[in-house]
Amino acid sequence: MRQWRPDPDLSRPSYKSRMTIPTFQNCMQPLLAALVNGDALHRWALVDKVADFFRLTQEERERMLASGKGLIIRSRVGWALTYLKQAGLVSSPKRGLYQLTPRGTDVLAAAPARVDTEYLKRFPEFMEFRSRSRSQTGASDESIPVVLPDEKIEALPPDEALEEAYSRLRGDVEAELLDTVKSGTPLFFERLVIDLLVKMGYGGSREEAARAVGKSGDGGIDGVIDEDRLGLDVIYIQAKRWEG
Repeated sequence: MRQWRPDPDLSRPSYKSRMTIPTFQNCMQPLLAALVNGDALHRWALVDKVADFFRLTQEERERMLASGKGLIIRSRVGWALTYLKQAGLVSSPKRGLYQLTPRGTDVLAAAPARVDTEYLKRFPEFMEFRSRSRSQTGASDESIPVVLPDEKIEALPPDEALEEAYSRLRGDVEAELLDTVKSGTPLFFERLVIDLLVKMGYGGSREEAARAVGKSGDGGIDGVIDEDRLGLDVIYIQAKRWEG
């Protein structure tokens, strides 16, 4: 039986310098190859086999998702197994265990250039899974394309796609908020600083605890805030903006 073999580049000395954590789609073919003997392997054993195949460093193996709730390589192997299972290439006889199906064996024997979501579309079970996922989420696809470190457009697994989208949206909001603060009037900025201190717990409400000064001849004091409702401790504020 002719089986899939790694890219010849794997044997080149420069390969490791170009390697990064594989996408979940790049994990699919090595996972099938790791199960070729027909034995059922645990998910964590498969994670190690994929990490070994791509020659990941210890730092790459331990790199966490942006949420800090799991390892990137485990997440990507997990999603690759999910997609392969939905396409009928692997099965899960017990929780956490995976083995190659007859269909998966046939795919390995055919030795396709690449097994990815595009390749899996030839299997009706996978197309049904895609349709089911879209109808449940209302999304146009199950993943979001982003630019990865190797400068290739790939698709992240759903959990990482959500984190990436959240990160980008948060970054856009932060940049827009910073621009708004910088472009506001001096009075707006002074009141903003006082409002921030009140939200941090100084005094009671803004009306009770803070009063903006910001007048000529105020000695450089832009605001006064009472540390407590009785006004026993007073904080004098100078609000300054600068670039850098």
